[in-house]
Amino acid sequence: MRDYYLVVDLFEYLNFTLYPNGLNFKYDFVNGVNLIVGGNRMGKTTFVNIIKYAIIGHYKEGYDFTRTHLGRKIE
Repeated sequence: MRDYYLVVDLFEYLNFTLYPNGLNFKYDFVNGVNLIVGGNRMGKTTFVNIIKYAIIGHYKEGYDFTRTHLGRKIE
């Protein structure tokens, strides 16, 4: 059995509208671990969400969560 891994070498988006006047951004990933660091509201989560969207597309599934404690339903 072979394992297959997705490898992202380059990430680029153009005219991203979350930022004023759009934003053109290009990032070349390195082999190994890439860290995404920055202050609050710098776009770290947006960066990850764009990559996730590019890989798996729009994903929305309803969840039916039931809170329980010791096997009993909490309402």
